[in-house]
Amino acid sequence: MAFNWSTFWTRAFTALIFVAVMMFGLLFNAWSLFVLVSVIYFGCWWEYVKLTEKITNASLHIYAKLGSGLVGYHIFLLLAADDLQLGSYNIQKSFSLPFLLAGLILFIWGIFKTNAVSKSLLLRLLGGLAYIPVSLGLLEQLLIPTYDIHLHDTFYVIGGKHIILFIFGSVWINDTMAYLCGSIYGKTPLTKISPKKHGKERLAALY
Repeated sequence: MAFNWSTFWTRAFTALIFVAVMMFGLLFNAWSLFVLVSVIYFGCWWEYVKLTEKITNASLHIYAKLGSGLVGYHIFLLLAADDLQLGSYNIQKSFSLPFLLAGLILFIWGIFKTNAVSKSLLLRLLGGLAYIPVSLGLLEQLLIPTYDIHLHDTFYVIGGKHIILFIFGSVWINDTMAYLCGSIYGKTPLTKISPKKHGKERLAALY
């Protein structure tokens, strides 16, 4: 696939907006990060469900999709919101259980409304509950600690924000380089799930 400058600048402009939003959410306060990661969670979960449906050639009722997402958000709250207060209410203690109950009710209702339940799809959803909410919840946990590093007779204090910035930066650089290398050198589609990702067969293992 030939390199497309128009697509590149569109992606670059979108990335700048994304970086600005991420920096605001990360650096403003704990609430801004919580809201930002919550939005990211639901976006990731919806995308994950769509991909699993495409891979397994099966589908779930919308209630089951929303219910499984709410169950995952319950897991996220247990890991991420232990010190956030909304007035006199602790976010974790006051809201995680309602999300779990609502999610289970919706999920079971959706299962009964699904014509043919795919075991493979359900197993992948279960894996997603261990992958997405746990990862994002632990990401929020990184915001809390600070670390003292002794280097050349100088102590550097690194907070959780520095670690999160490093993680985001690494992901952005990796994604950008994968796009550039795939666009310039690639010519064989690697997967039907993401048809615009290309690479030579001998480089497939690197992607």
